[in-house]
Amino acid sequence: MKERKINRRMLLILCIFFCLSGGKTRVYAAFPSDLAKKQMTADALAQDVSVYSDPDLTQKNMEVSGGRFTFTARDISHDGRALFGSYTIGGEEREGWVPSSVFLWDESFTHVYATVRDSMTIYSSPDLSDKKASIKKYSGIIALGKTDSAVQVVYETKKEYGIGWLSLEEYDNKLVYDGRDKQLLADGTYSFTTSDNIADTTVADGSSAGPVNNGSSLQYRLEYAGKQSYRILDPSNDRYMKIKKENIGEEAEDKKKPDWMDGGIMHVIKILLSPSYRKKVKAWDDKQEALAREKAVLEEKIAAGEVYEDKDQGVRYAVGWTDEEEEAGRFILKRQGQYFTISPEETGLLYGSGVNKEGDLVPRL
Repeated sequence: MKERKINRRMLLILCIFFCLSGGKTRVYAAFPSDLAKKQMTADALAQDVSVYSDPDLTQKNMEVSGGRFTFTARDISHDGRALFGSYTIGGEEREGWVPSSVFLWDESFTHVYATVRDSMTIYSSPDLSDKKASIKKYSGIIALGKTDSAVQVVYETKKEYGIGWLSLEEYDNKLVYDGRDKQLLADGTYSFTTSDNIADTTVADGSSAGPVNNGSSLQYRLEYAGKQSYRILDPSNDRYMKIKKENIGEEAEDKKKPDWMDGGIMHVIKILLSPSYRKKVKAWDDKQEALAREKAVLEEKIAAGEVYEDKDQGVRYAVGWTDEEEEAGRFILKRQGQYFTISPEETGLLYGSGVNKEGDLVPRL
């Protein structure tokens, strides 16, 4: 695998291709995060809606079938998979958690955060036959999905949020992006590869057909953390990737001969005559052997790209994994033409992939 030196750091560009794994896309970025302050009223698109007593959607209370299900959401779960709020059934108002997916036309749609440059009409359905509301110039919206003629959006009024439909023609002609925090990629599972595996294909007319992955790739899940930073998860065990940082420089001290140890003939004599001295020497020798083994393992990891040493700064970085979200690393996503690069927030190192001694693909620094 080819490496290049940039700013005295060995970097491998990691590229993320648009190959979302089916059924693994999360939906939490679709809805406003301040539902506790401003509620959202919406009609479910699903015919059957299950209601739960917990945000993890494990304790089912009831199922509402047949007929209109209007829900007033006042909270959203941590992972965004559930909304909490109230609904009316048989003239009685009830509360519970419902899957957020029941309100989405297309769960795989990459949500768009934007404002409109002119007033627009909101409709109740994608056939645009029933006017629901109007939004003013420079109103904020979140696009949730689209058909051939309409776009499903979250819109905002003075009192609450709502979900409705815009004309696709108006959406295309009157949309303007704003300065809000916008998610470049939807949460989901993507393929990761290095820049050395990217080939730019050119078609007959001389135009580029875009990048093609010519090498192996890793599958990781991205989870948005805000301000264009993401958490990276291993989809096989839901563990978060992190960067472990430690100082280097204590190694020389560990190898330095201790003050109590004699040299030359005195060392040999004490080894023969003093059990306590012999015991201390053996403990020190055992420690040196352990350090040598650790160094050999470290050198293997450095060669494999699992560990990177910045000797100028006196620090060492390693790829690690954790079950705790608060310990997860933050990774900055940037668009590079038709693909993206991602790098740890703290280090500026970019990820690639390598092969360990077992022959498996592993993250590489």
